[in-house]
Amino acid sequence: MPNPSSGSKIDLPPSVERRAYSSIAPYYDELMVDVEYERWVDYVVRLLERVGIHPKGVLDLACGTGTTTLLLAQKGFQPIGVDNALGMLEIAREKVRETGKEIPFIEQDMRTLHVDEPVELVTCFFDSINYMLEEDDLLATFQAVFDALRDGGVFLFDVNTEQALSTLEPVYVREEGRVTSIWRNSYHRKDMTVTLNLTVFVKEGDIYRRCTEAHQERAWSEKALRHALNKAGFRRTTFYKHLTFAPPDKEANRMMVVAEK
Repeated sequence: MPNPSSGSKIDLPPSVERRAYSSIAPYYDELMVDVEYERWVDYVVRLLERVGIHPKGVLDLACGTGTTTLLLAQKGFQPIGVDNALGMLEIAREKVRETGKEIPFIEQDMRTLHVDEPVELVTCFFDSINYMLEEDDLLATFQAVFDALRDGGVFLFDVNTEQALSTLEPVYVREEGRVTSIWRNSYHRKDMTVTLNLTVFVKEGDIYRRCTEAHQERAWSEKALRHALNKAGFRRTTFYKHLTFAPPDKEANRMMVVAEK
């Protein structure tokens, strides 16, 4: 489950939270407990070695609760976390305080990203780019990232493929400690979008707190991503099947994209 920088465009009943990652922010890390964060960051390091750059400054876009941002810092990078969900950033800042590190976190929308000094690397993990539902939003994000990068810099991000979104289970339930979550997915083949209605129950003493959010993602083809990246100015783009150095195939559920300025 990603941490986006844009919300859903679907019509929701009044009981459903319209701004993604607001009500579930305190429980996000428990919902993401199965994610292999360290493996993802190690993979990023290997990809950068493959490209032949050794960046220091990095913007971790859609950083969420800051887990990857902290791991990047531990690898020797000088990261800045960026997200538009204030509740997620508050948790990220508390995490950093507990480690004694100094990592800035900034509240910004990825489509209007602005930095005072350009960086060598921008990362964007956990299918956050899939939350860009319109071509204009996608291009705005890529243009903002391009402008935030130094010449020779790299934009590194992943996306869920159509294969991944179209084969999600319609309903499934997870239990992680005090958190029980119900995930209801509906795929719309015409525009390659999936709508997720997520209900979370959190045990607090003898009662359960309930919160519900709706999320929507769009699958972007390799061709569409390449076109938008080229239009934004990136000079070279390489696609990988996630966590490998092989090109994506028809069965790939996730792609990693490396765009060079």
